[in-house]
Amino acid sequence: MTNSNTRTGIDAGNTTARTAIGYGLPLACVAVLLAAAPVLSSWARLFGGTVVLLVTIKVGSWVLLGGSRALSLSRRETLLYWTVWPGVRPDKFLQPEEYSEPDSAMFVVGYAYLLAGGLLGLASLLAVPYIGLAGSTWLLVAGFLAAVHQGLGRILPFGLRWLGYPVEPLFNSPMQSQGVADFWSDRWNKPFIGMNRLFLTGPLASRVGIKVAAGLAFLVSGLIHELAISFPAGAGWGLPFLYFVVQAVLYTVEQEFFPAPADSNSMLRRAWTAIAVVGPVPLLFHGPFRMTFIAPLLETGRALLLAYPLEAYVSAGLWVGAVGHFMILGASFQVPEELDWETDLAQLKPLNRKVMWTYGGYIVMMIVSFGVMTALFHEQLAAGTPVALGLAGLIVLFWTVRVLVDFFYYDHEDWPDGVYYVVGHTMLTSLFLLLIAVYAAPLVVHMLGA
Repeated sequence: MTNSNTRTGIDAGNTTARTAIGYGLPLACVAVLLAAAPVLSSWARLFGGTVVLLVTIKVGSWVLLGGSRALSLSRRETLLYWTVWPGVRPDKFLQPEEYSEPDSAMFVVGYAYLLAGGLLGLASLLAVPYIGLAGSTWLLVAGFLAAVHQGLGRILPFGLRWLGYPVEPLFNSPMQSQGVADFWSDRWNKPFIGMNRLFLTGPLASRVGIKVAAGLAFLVSGLIHELAISFPAGAGWGLPFLYFVVQAVLYTVEQEFFPAPADSNSMLRRAWTAIAVVGPVPLLFHGPFRMTFIAPLLETGRALLLAYPLEAYVSAGLWVGAVGHFMILGASFQVPEELDWETDLAQLKPLNRKVMWTYGGYIVMMIVSFGVMTALFHEQLAAGTPVALGLAGLIVLFWTVRVLVDFFYYDHEDWPDGVYYVVGHTMLTSLFLLLIAVYAAPLVVHMLGA
């Protein structure tokens, strides 16, 4: 994939110059942001403390590592690094020896986190009257971390690998961490870990030892998070830094008294990691930040959500259901060829073969009927007439049974191999679940109304 004849970029020159530029650019960016703070809005400070600083660090690491001539990236790879890839180390961008094939589990888990994040976001809007605005901000923060970090953070490298770019994972199963050291040094936010190793722990470890270098990395991480969290909010100074001081202390205690063995896979250690990392999180995402940025998002989201009555969402969902059935129909027409029915059914007796085709035809007609009847009797379904609700109940039962059969009866080892089939199966199952929710909505609304 790499083509040395298509390299582009700069060569920062000798090592001293590269080091000066590599470290100097991010520091200059911080100085400019702090100087400009009085004239910047809170959202401009947030953009500057995150996106602008990230780009500057990427430029610094690019120069520090010698530019494109030393990195041997093609024009297309260089473009991906600068526009799509959130990591800061171009030398770790592509790792063909380790990540040559896409991992379908990465997509499935990432997609599940993406959906979970979306549901948490919706829950945060609905929870405001019950747990208050401040409490609901935590749900939205959790939803953001789930959807962006654990969802898109898996789907993005999966997609690039599928396209043929062997990128490293952005996260390495953080829920399986065996301690604070394991979490921060190998599992969570690998681009940030790579940045620390390039700028801090790598150069310092041989001089002051890995433990001291790691402690300094925690402190610098605290300062960076001050810039990304307290600086935009204009308040809460010191709390994100204190969070990483706590992490540094816990890391030191862990390393001194109960370091994790290399082959450790203990649930107790996972629980310890969760308590150590999540417990002090209120220091990191402090109140001023949440009330400055998260609370307005919640208020805007609730205003948009409540701008339409519940019946309008039920009605729109039913139209989605009608279209969804025809989408499933389109996928169903591919099943005989993709699963090679012609070969398998040829082994059956003629009568059994005809029976199987008849079963398939009946299923197709049911799907067509559900879609057509939803479109024709949309008003009755939305209004909750008894016959229409009976139809909605039948559709809910049909797709619920389909999902249960998939989970508990089909042997997934029998499915065709390949990422294409895993992605297709995941998306189809999501559509089945969506249809269940869409047609359950009028049942719930009108039964509760009654």
